[in-house]
Amino acid sequence: MKKYIEAGQAQDIWWNVTDLGYLTYHVAQLVAQCKINGNPGETFTAGRLGDYTVGDQGEIVLGPAKIVTPANLSEFKF
Repeated sequence: MKKYIEAGQAQDIWWNVTDLGYLTYHVAQLVAQCKINGNPGETFTAGRLGDYTVGDQGEIVLGPAKIVTPANLSEFKF
């Protein structure tokens, strides 16, 4: 996909996989330590990413995805 974005032929939507992994690690640690259990409305802090709230169906959303264009493609190192 990267070559098509660089050529201006396409755009894509990506999440920052580094931040996604970081958030996942924090959530796993909190669950393992019985500090959260995934109930809707629970809040926690995920280090440098800040505060999060468990959603209505137990989901935790990193944040909005980013539309990737030739102008910001270099921000993604994968």
